Amino acid sequence: MVTREEKEQELLQKAKIVVIIGQPNDVRDVAYLLERRFFSAGILSTVIDSDNLSKGLCQDCISDNTEFLRRTIEAAKLFLNTGFITICYGTSPLMNTVNNLVNNSDLIVVTTNETADTIEGSFVIELGKKSLEDVVHGLYKKLATVISA
Repeated sequence: MVTREEKEQELLQKAKIVVIIGQPNDVRDVAYLLERRFFSAGILSTVIDSDNLSKGLCQDCISDNTEFLRRTIEAAKLFLNTGFITICYGTSPLMNTVNNLVNNSDLIVVTTNETADTIEGSFVIELGKKSLEDVVHGLYKKLATVISA
């Protein structure tokens, strides 16, 4: 069996789950722009999109936000063993669920300025003051040091 550590070494990156918390439309855009930025830098990543999950894995729990998020995070955890960076997004009231499901060393939380005071130790991005591309570029620079092998 090839270990996660061997895959991370081969890919020159550390597998992480990046959870972006804030307003649904904003964080979805940030997630996909961040994935594009990682791709441009040769970093393997994927976005777990709640729209796709609601049509499949989570179709029976769409109205149960806690269970929906639990399944999303469980799916994201599967990617940790591949060496990938997995990007998820959601709203702040459910962050306790995430913290209970993921080892802190595997988790990176990014919050928008609207939710910054609700999650301790998170990266904060401020939407609205710069272009979304500039915001994501700044976020990428912060995350690059954390995910570099």
